[in-house]
Amino acid sequence: MTTVPIEKPNGPALAAIVAASFGVFVLGLCTFLAELSAGILKALNWWPPAGPLVGKTSIAVIAWLVAWAALHPAWGRRELSFRVWWRVALALIVIGFLLTFPPIFQIPRGQ
Repeated sequence: MTTVPIEKPNGPALAAIVAASFGVFVLGLCTFLAELSAGILKALNWWPPAGPLVGKTSIAVIAWLVAWAALHPAWGRRELSFRVWWRVALALIVIGFLLTFPPIFQIPRGQ
């Protein structure tokens, strides 16, 4: 008797990867926007002892959870192109990471 391996779709795994990379992107975007605008910086200061870091990370976590909650049911039973979505995830991570560096977020102000 032979057994046939059951292949699981990669949709749930890709949903988790893309959602996490979206969270990284949102964290970078929040950092970038907070440096551009004093109003946004003040709005992100949810807990004064920690400063705007609490708001930035909280929004990033919320974005990650919302993205995961949306992508998991949508991609749950699907087989997706791993190569395409891996590249999208890497691009989001790289962009989010770059947006947290002072040489990047100081460009609009000309510093």
